[in-house]
Amino acid sequence: HRRAVLIGTRTFGKGSVQKIQRLSDGSGIKYTVALYYTPAHKRIHGAGIEPDVEVEALAPRPRFMNQLSRLPGIIEPDDSSFVTDVQLQRAIEILKGIRLLENFK
Repeated sequence: HRRAVLIGTRTFGKGSVQKIQRLSDGSGIKYTVALYYTPAHKRIHGAGIEPDVEVEALAPRPRFMNQLSRLPGIIEPDDSSFVTDVQLQRAIEILKGIRLLENFK
């Protein structure tokens, strides 16, 4: 439906919602209550979504991951541990380009 430009890598393909119901004997049952579909009615589960612009993410450095585990949500970047979000940077570049093109209409 051309509603957005997808940037990054193919998604994992998790396209279902499960619910866990506890039973009276202490056990439980997990079952699917919903499935995700694209606007074109294609199932996402098991297939994922292919981006319009493929941009691989950089692997986080060990020190950066250690910092996230100690202080979730708080990142104190330094030259040796900061990981640039290349996917976000590419998205910003594309949005700036789209905005420039719209000014020429």
